[in-house]
Amino acid sequence: MALRSILPFRLGAVVAAALLATACGGGGSDSAHQSNPNPLVADTAFGEGGNVRIALGTFNGALSAIVEQPDGKLIAAGYRKLGPSVVEQYPFGVRPKSAVFVNRYLENGQLDSSFGSGGTVDISVRGADISPYLKVMEDGEIYVSINASRPCNYEYAGSLRLMCTVDGVREDSKTVWVKLKSSGELDAGPAGDGLNPAQLPEAIRVLANQVTGQRLALENGKYLVLQSNTNAVGQIYSWSLMRYLADGSVDSQFGTNGVVHSRCQTNQGRVVADRQGNIWVVSAVSANYSQPSADIGLCTEKISESGLPSVSAPNPIRTALGANVSVHDAKLTDDEALMVVLGTSNAGSYGLKALKYQTDGNLVDNYGIRGIADLQGLRADQMAGVGVRIVDGSGAMAGVAPGQRSSNSNYDRPNLWAQWLTDGTLNRRFGNDGILTMGDVPDFSIRAVALVDRRKRWLMQTTTSASAHIDSEGWVTLTRLVGDSH
Repeated sequence: MALRSILPFRLGAVVAAALLATACGGGGSDSAHQSNPNPLVADTAFGEGGNVRIALGTFNGALSAIVEQPDGKLIAAGYRKLGPSVVEQYPFGVRPKSAVFVNRYLENGQLDSSFGSGGTVDISVRGADISPYLKVMEDGEIYVSINASRPCNYEYAGSLRLMCTVDGVREDSKTVWVKLKSSGELDAGPAGDGLNPAQLPEAIRVLANQVTGQRLALENGKYLVLQSNTNAVGQIYSWSLMRYLADGSVDSQFGTNGVVHSRCQTNQGRVVADRQGNIWVVSAVSANYSQPSADIGLCTEKISESGLPSVSAPNPIRTALGANVSVHDAKLTDDEALMVVLGTSNAGSYGLKALKYQTDGNLVDNYGIRGIADLQGLRADQMAGVGVRIVDGSGAMAGVAPGQRSSNSNYDRPNLWAQWLTDGTLNRRFGNDGILTMGDVPDFSIRAVALVDRRKRWLMQTTTSASAHIDSEGWVTLTRLVGDSH
């Protein structure tokens, strides 16, 4: 999937966790079942005692993508800042030059010496910046997209929208693609400025046509791209959905000249499609766009394959939650009910909720309380930015923020995981009455699930900084967990 570019500054902590649905079967909770307090343990055959450490360097950086090859090897791509983000006239300072790296690891977590130089490849492309996308082809070749630009100064361009300038002239970055052979040999194109589109395979040309926004592949080779729209002062107010043909051209038979616009004023969204070609877009309505505040919550729109409102749910489906929400993920279950997981924020009170809708847009009565399950014991602080994935609707596992990095103090909260059943209640067979404490992470750290591999092993990613300062030394620890996650 395409990864968003990451600006090299921190507005508090951005903490990603994951929510994975698992087939637990049945519904409801039974406190008579004996709990398993430790269903996941470190795989000591991986790295050193279950851990692999990746240094991000003196000025920090980020790990952007991790993928698993068919042979079980892992490829990790990211960037390292090569200088400090100086904060002087503008609070967001200067974007320094960065270097992109790609590492390949054997299944046991050791660097693959047959790849690049001792298992790693460093890439410099016209001031190589962030690597937002990684694609491994069937022949083992690796394509990396890079946001390439020179170091620049961030300046305000209305509201919170920023632009980069170099000597007072706007500096536009561009996305370039480089190729790595399975041996790690780098092809960065002529003059190291990225490959010519004609040199890219068809699958990569499609990605190169549109690597921003949320992408959704369709069975007929077409694909959807959902993007947020901004008005003149940079405030997000809606979304637009475009459909592309397999060759990357706009599908003019969809909506109006290939585009459908939201009928709601929203600030983010998720898109899913069912087997009949209907499309659901779930988006958040914030207090900035709705009065009274009791009306804030979700606006969900169901669209037909042609781009018109669906006849089964022709009007926007508004679900008032009385709190600002952040939509983490949306998926369709096997019976094509729509599952949505979101975080809520209201006057300093935070929570995590799951909602379930019927195909006509009505909430499912026997899920949670009238279609809304309060995921007990779990928080989704705005500053923590919990990320979510849903695999199916039969159960779920969720992580919460272990701490914050918004100042020089770290909030000592445990990293919790929970599992709940099809009716929205906690699964008492998991952890301690449905909630598992996985332990704290070091100060100034954030934790996320990187992937669940083909052998159902969990790969956790913990990003740590030496201090809360934007330019402090940083590193990433990959931990592989094995065991009964049910």
